[in-house]
Order: sequence, then C-alpha cells, then structure tokens
Amino acid sequence: MPDPRRLKGRARPRRVTGAYVLQWDFTEAERDVLHDLIVFLEARRVLVVPYEFEIMDQVIPSLIEIRDALTEAVQRLPETAKSAALLQDLRETVMRFLIAAGKEEWVTPRVIALLGELRGVFVVNVRLIADTYGFKVRGALGEAITS
Repeated sequence: MPDPRRLKGRARPRRVTGAYVLQWDFTEAERDVLHDLIVFLEARRVLVVPYEFEIMDQVIPSLIEIRDALTEAVQRLPETAKSAALLQDLRETVMRFLIAAGKEEWVTPRVIALLGELRGVFVVNVRLIADTYGFKVRGALGEAITS
C-alpha cells in the first residue's frame, strides 16, 4: 500500500476494511479547493450585509469576483466530484442575478428580491458543503448558515 503522506492532492485511504478492500474519502485536493472557496466567500459582504447598506456599484463587481472564483473552483475539481454540481448551481445563481439586475443603478425592491434569492441559494449550498466536508464557516456567513 502506498504511503498516505505521499498521496497529497489525491484520494487517501480512510481505513482497510478487509484483506483487499479499501474505503476512500473525498480527495484531499477536492477538500482544499472547497476550503479555499469557503474562506473566500466568508469575506464577501454582498452575501450577508443588510440590504439597506448595499451599494450597486459594489454589488456587481463583488458578484463577478464570486462568479470567477466559482468557475476557478469548478475547473480545479475532479470531473467526478459531486461538489462540482453545487458550485455550478451557485455560479448559475450569480449569472441569473447579473443578467436580471446588472444594469440597475440603485438598490430597488426588485434588486432586493433578487439578492434575497441569491443569498438563500448560497446559504443552503454553503451549509451543505460545510456539513459534508466538516468546515467551520466564520463571520457573518457562518451566522447566516446556522440561523
């Protein structure tokens, strides 16, 4: 059996369950990609700040950065990673918001509704990722996913 310390970035054996049977956890690389993404999302105020404090000139660029980070994370994941579907859902939600509200100059009731939908999708998916991979989500995003 290969030395587990030399398997960095690949699947690692969790335990030997018989003479020839191994169970495999998610790959270390997948966990690293998701951890990096969660840490990035923790610092995004667009996901948690009260609506009345949002500024459209900051919302759109922030969501573009989030979309780009999601795209990069999906590209880094193995094709068979189940988490890739969650990240693609998040990216699609961002794209829908950018298309629907991208030309708005002010935070209107329509923008607030769209932003609420976006935040709801993020809360559900980030919580699912955090629970599945054992991450502690910090800051306001962490509070949002536990409330």
